[in-house]
Amino acid sequence: MNIYEEQHLEQKLDEITNHIGQLVLDIILVSEKQVSREYQTYEDIEDCRRSVVADRHNPF
Repeated sequence: MNIYEEQHLEQKLDEITNHIGQLVLDIILVSEKQVSREYQTYEDIEDCRRSVVADRHNPF
């Protein structure tokens, strides 16, 4: 391999590495958003359960 091919290969590897880094960050961000949504959903369900239990103990 000559110097030009090595430089071209190195540039391509740097570009691939940057894309992989962006992909990993995107996956982490999407996972964080999903966890947040699920947590909010479970929190809403728990609030509803508490409300129902409180209504059972206090009919008025």
